[in-house]
Amino acid sequence: MCETANSSLITLKLAESKASIRCHWRVNPAPTGTKAPFRTFDLLLTTESIWPKPETPGALFTKDLEIFEVFHSNGNATRILGDCLAQEFLCRCIINHVENKGSSLTALKLLLPNVDGYILRKDLIQRRFLGCDLPCEIAEFISPRQPVSKFDGATDVFSAALHQALGGFLARDTGANQQLAECALMQLELEATLRLSFPWIVANPLPQYRLAIVEGRPHPTISAASEGPYRAASALGVEVVVLDFDGHWLQNANNRNLCGEFLVCDIAPGDELPDRIVAAVSRSRGPIHGIITYSDRLLVSTAKAARLLGLWTNHPHCIEACCNKSKLRALSQPDQPVLSARDVADLRHKLNALSTPLSYPLIIKPDRGSSSEGVMLVQTEQELLEAMHKNHINFPDREHLIEPYISGPEVDANFVLVDGSIAFSEINDDFPSGADLGADLSQSPSFAETSTIMPSGLPTSELALLKSKLAERLKSQGLKTGMFHVEARMQHSRMAYEMQGQAMELSERPLLGSQVPNVFLIEINPRTPGHQETFAVEYTYGIDYYALYTLLALRQLPDSPSNGNVPDPALNALETLICPLPDVIQYPTNIVFVPVSRGGTFAGARPIPTSLLAHIPHYRVLLKRGETIPDPQQSGRWPFVAYFLVTASLIGQPGREQVRALGECIRHEFHYEVL
Repeated sequence: MCETANSSLITLKLAESKASIRCHWRVNPAPTGTKAPFRTFDLLLTTESIWPKPETPGALFTKDLEIFEVFHSNGNATRILGDCLAQEFLCRCIINHVENKGSSLTALKLLLPNVDGYILRKDLIQRRFLGCDLPCEIAEFISPRQPVSKFDGATDVFSAALHQALGGFLARDTGANQQLAECALMQLELEATLRLSFPWIVANPLPQYRLAIVEGRPHPTISAASEGPYRAASALGVEVVVLDFDGHWLQNANNRNLCGEFLVCDIAPGDELPDRIVAAVSRSRGPIHGIITYSDRLLVSTAKAARLLGLWTNHPHCIEACCNKSKLRALSQPDQPVLSARDVADLRHKLNALSTPLSYPLIIKPDRGSSSEGVMLVQTEQELLEAMHKNHINFPDREHLIEPYISGPEVDANFVLVDGSIAFSEINDDFPSGADLGADLSQSPSFAETSTIMPSGLPTSELALLKSKLAERLKSQGLKTGMFHVEARMQHSRMAYEMQGQAMELSERPLLGSQVPNVFLIEINPRTPGHQETFAVEYTYGIDYYALYTLLALRQLPDSPSNGNVPDPALNALETLICPLPDVIQYPTNIVFVPVSRGGTFAGARPIPTSLLAHIPHYRVLLKRGETIPDPQQSGRWPFVAYFLVTASLIGQPGREQVRALGECIRHEFHYEVL
């Protein structure tokens, strides 16, 4: 360490061994020119003696420590075993050091508060370091609403640093080279400054809110969709109250760490559902401060229940217009020719009544639905009638929308709006589906997703146009506050997808003189994006949509007489958490989707090669061995066999090329069998 470092000797007895470990340490100044609410404390462990050397790796535990004292250079001694979480972390690191027989240096960095305040989110350090491989371990010693005081270290600096530490990093093994260990600590310092330089220690604690969630999400063994919502609520200290059918997995008392209270409720969609939700909430053991759902089919009923309960929500009519694709199209793009029909007879009648024939190709899809179910591309009237017949059989309770097929790159655009202003937004590329590619390049006629890469590769001018036009559409729909997942196409884009090697990628194309880039809205979803995309956003941008969706639901009613001039705690917390990672550490991600290609019985999948797993922080095979897959050509549903979240180690265009190439490797290496 540098000349200003201090030195202490740690003596301990571990099982049959006695050790003297030299700890060089220093307190670093707070990062300058930033909003970082922390400073750091570095520790470097070296060995003076270990005797006898432990012979059984992995056999030592913190409980084996019989003596643990620190003798400082000023002659003072501190006994610190088991007093706080940071000391337990240090104990574990020392044990690992001893088990390595002192052959390597051990470098640690602790985060110390540099302001007075309260912890907003208990896992913030872990979440902001997603994808960073500099530390081999990240530890956090905080809880939501925990008060912290600015570190001054006026007396016993070493002991005070351990007692006030918010979190810690164990650097990767650098061997016995002190220069490399110093370099690792410097890299961690820079990374912490980049990732944590925003005011995440807040002036006032978040109140102890209770949030109701209508429909508890699938069991974790079935889907990862439940992972994010409950993790975010717990990290913020928000108690979750789940409303769902009797027998749901969260009803079990063993899941109380996820769900503080479970209320049995018949959540079958219908006109009476809002009243059933209100009746269930009335049985809760405490006040409910917000209510949300992640299910498309329950969005309108949940909004109606929120209004009955006097809780914040967007107007149910606005949400209903989003959930009904015919209504959304009529309101948002009235100039686009659109037909709506119930069945083949109704469609024939409306086709005969047209003054001018339809221009093909066309899209036909149910006016309500998700996951591209029932969405088909047709080239002739005969194909249109056949598609209508198939959709009427599969979705008999729905109207079916017929509209022009708009070519151009498709995007997912996610917005967080607060009172009409964009608090955060990002746009990512939804690569061509099998239906987009056509029969020459794809055997699948579906619009099921294939790959989603973020950030988008479209030109800056087109991204700005998408952002402004889509935000205007949201506000014109009466949606001025909330989390919105919007799907759109960039018509007449300067970019088009072309084959580059073995895969598709955006390439610049010449524009005809009359062509002007135009935004075509496909749909609005007044909720977070799917969990795969939500996870990817957190890796690339450091933004947790689940936390933001939770806080938006907890906001106060704008016209509440109790508000006065008091700031809204939920919106203040949201404003704090909407701080994206700097551009220099925004690593692209690719979500690789593998939709089914045919019906049958799922017979399993081969493991992905280990060499690829280093780039895949999250993935799921969604089908179980022996599961029956209905013929998607007949059912209109194209479920996913698996998905893979792929992360880059480079930024910008090189990172995009990296995750795109890795995605193609996964497609080549992932093999599954349908009998």
